[in-house]
Amino acid sequence: MDFTLLKDKISQIVDESAEEVLELTKELVRIPSRNPPGEYERISKFIADKLKDIGFDVTVVRSKPTKPNVIARLKGVTGKPTLMYSSHMDTVPEGSGWTVDPFGATTKEGKIFGRGSLDAKSRIAVYIMAAKTLLDAGLTLKGDLLEVVSR
Repeated sequence: MDFTLLKDKISQIVDESAEEVLELTKELVRIPSRNPPGEYERISKFIADKLKDIGFDVTVVRSKPTKPNVIARLKGVTGKPTLMYSSHMDTVPEGSGWTVDPFGATTKEGKIFGRGSLDAKSRIAVYIMAAKTLLDAGLTLKGDLLEVVSR
């Protein structure tokens, strides 16, 4: 594929998916994943399902029965090199002093407010959407793309 055409196609997909990234971030913020006590089941299932939906082979590995880690692989043609996106799904407890619902994903002045909106649920949303963009552009990866989301 011509590089200029590919660049234009990716730019178009990114522009069209900006709202989808914001909505995915909000969905993630709305899922409590406090540590402690260790609320990971709902969010790990949500992330695993999203990655499966876009074509990843997904495995949930547990370091303990209540501590799931999502490992997702998108196979490339040769498997080498591997690019890895890594993040975490847990947040610290919300504490006191919130002026908005800490799990409401409230949007004000172009910003999303809520527990984990910056660290690191927005990062997870970007990683998922970046992979989706590559696939939507019709790219065939030489190496594997690995997404690891730990608790």
